[in-house]
Amino acid sequence: MSILNYKRQENQPTWFNENESHFYHSVTSGGSPSNEWYEFETEDKALAFAVSFESQSVIDHFTLAATSDGPDRYFDNEDIADLGDFDVPASAKEGATPASFADLAQAESSF
Repeated sequence: MSILNYKRQENQPTWFNENESHFYHSVTSGGSPSNEWYEFETEDKALAFAVSFESQSVIDHFTLAATSDGPDRYFDNEDIADLGDFDVPASAKEGATPASFADLAQAESSF
């Protein structure tokens, strides 16, 4: 698994933003006990992890599509050119940018 740390709690964990070379992200709403805190070695590893997101909000707003130079990534539904079929993955419009980890984590969260 590519995630180094994950915590669901109201306050920032002690490990959050501890290593300047790592990628950190949080999805928070005030002091909610459902705040989420993520740590990955890199943003690419965070995006690879996000492929496992399966909430209804992710499914409703994003489509997993092939990229020309790397692994499949989620794209906003408006950026999908072809939904593909059982043997062929979806494809994004030319020039489309994969969804950010921030957008995907927000969609996956309970907020």
